[in-house]
Amino acid sequence: MANRFPIDVYNNSAELTDLEIKVYVNNEYKPDYQIVNENKTTKVVLSNDINFTDIVLIKTKSSADKNDNGYYEIPHNLERNPANKNITDFTLGEVNDHVEGLVSEVAAFAGVQPGINNLRDLGPVAEYGRKFVQHSGPLNLS
Repeated sequence: MANRFPIDVYNNSAELTDLEIKVYVNNEYKPDYQIVNENKTTKVVLSNDINFTDIVLIKTKSSADKNDNGYYEIPHNLERNPANKNITDFTLGEVNDHVEGLVSEVAAFAGVQPGINNLRDLGPVAEYGRKFVQHSGPLNLS
């Protein structure tokens, strides 16, 4: 039971039809989990055991309002490159972060990053990147 985490940021989360879930353990995206519904609450059941000191982050998305247990993240377009400048200089670490964020957003991704995976076969996936962004209509210019 130590690997069961309730989605308690929505009231009656098991009744939501548009709930999207992403699980991270120690800042590493983990696609290997199962979803179970118990007592009107959705629960994430991790496939592999974790240590007591591991940090589990569960991100959810739904059109339903969050309750007091949940919080909202700052949108990527307001947090990264808010001045909408051309990005010309970056480090290898930033590129790795960009690709790691990208693969966590692509549902059809399979494999490990970095390593053997199907990223090249997924077509145009640049729109899923979250580190290097440029906006067609930045909010700060209005």
